[in-house]
Amino acid sequence: MRLRFLLLLILLSNTLSSAQTAKFDMLDWMTMDPFGSHMSGTGTPMWTVMDAPHGKFYWVKSPKGYPWDVKTFDKNRIYDRSTELVWMDPTTFKRFNKDLPLSPRCISPNGGSATIRTKQQDSAYSFYSDCTVYQTADLSYVTTQVSKPVMADTGGNLGQVKTRTLTYSYSCNSSYSNCLYKEVYSLGYNVGLYDWKYYVSQNKKWQLVQDSIINNFTLGQSVPMFTCPNTYQ
Repeated sequence: MRLRFLLLLILLSNTLSSAQTAKFDMLDWMTMDPFGSHMSGTGTPMWTVMDAPHGKFYWVKSPKGYPWDVKTFDKNRIYDRSTELVWMDPTTFKRFNKDLPLSPRCISPNGGSATIRTKQQDSAYSFYSDCTVYQTADLSYVTTQVSKPVMADTGGNLGQVKTRTLTYSYSCNSSYSNCLYKEVYSLGYNVGLYDWKYYVSQNKKWQLVQDSIINNFTLGQSVPMFTCPNTYQ
């Protein structure tokens, strides 16, 4: 009887330990299930397309397959790789010289992430036209951080969804403070991006400049169009 009691305590201890160390995959927050589904709203529409064998997914912003954002991932993190430049010309884009880290790949179920800090030399990116580099720049010092999950009302036909926000601040000083720009991504569990806000710092206060709301699930798919292989490879 005493042995059975000890075995039960060990089993309970292992179960609690597993629960405490469980992690949520941030891909489930940054992509929509099923993949290829369509989100619409007052902002730019969004299709999520997964390319898991190559460690990539795409946020496609029109039924024609362009423009888009290219994200990459490995077992440790999710990264930003490239985005459109001229809205209707897929031979133009901006690409980081080194994929910029956005988020840990896995986060505790009820917590947020530590802040990821990227040095100025690692935030360099290039402008492309006709698939060729013609200019370079950088985002200076960058920070990204993912919040703990909360239930949020999307305001669309999605209703309430479990949400994390990804805050992406850049053009910061070398102490990663006094940033000039900030983007806030609202990410729903198994929904992906449903709201994007862009802020500019004015007199040390954040001023909302743009709010792109894509909070309605809509049928339809889009296939990403990559005229230039170096957009995503």
